[in-house]
Amino acid sequence: MKSKIKSVIVFLMLVAMLCTLCACGSGEQGQNEGDTAGEPETEATAEMQIAEEWDARILDVLEDGNKGYNPYDYDLSEIQARAEKGDADAQSLMGDIIFFSEGSREAGSAAWKWYEMAAEQEDAWAQYMIGRISRNTPADNEEEVLDYLQQAADQGLICACYELGEIYYDGLVSTGKLVVQDQEKAKELFERAINGEHLYSQEYRKWIDRTSQTFAQIYLGY
Repeated sequence: MKSKIKSVIVFLMLVAMLCTLCACGSGEQGQNEGDTAGEPETEATAEMQIAEEWDARILDVLEDGNKGYNPYDYDLSEIQARAEKGDADAQSLMGDIIFFSEGSREAGSAAWKWYEMAAEQEDAWAQYMIGRISRNTPADNEEEVLDYLQQAADQGLICACYELGEIYYDGLVSTGKLVVQDQEKAKELFERAINGEHLYSQEYRKWIDRTSQTFAQIYLGY
């Protein structure tokens, strides 16, 4: 009888040990899976933080006229790497970082290549920025300006609707570059700008949208 009881106890102890080993194995596997799943989230969080930092920095330039930052004082390697791999958002951001740092013709030229890459992927903001830069370029590029701005306006970008409306209202693409004046078309574009919704979450882009809406209202006599 005692031997039977002893055998049962030993058997139960073995079962308990096996259960413990299985539980430990599952825990380690779950932890490893959790670690693996967390890696992309960490990377995405880092990208978001970088984007938010530049959002605040560029907004400061627009709101306060702060032209003090040099983009090359910052580590742009992560953004540039994504841009070079074909990420349109990163390409557009690279263009903004360069363009809004100084706003000079040299900055516009350096930003252009990034905007052009993003515009080829139908990024509305990049299309708008190319049109905006082109308006300040002394070259015979009226069709290019109108084409890029029209593409951005067709996607509903507020600032592009305003910019294009201004061109048709005044009949002027840029200094000395005329276009057929069409005030009815201009007013339609101004209305679209005023009633449009933001396509992008960046605060500095919303700031430009809101400024465009204000000027559109002035043109319409609101």
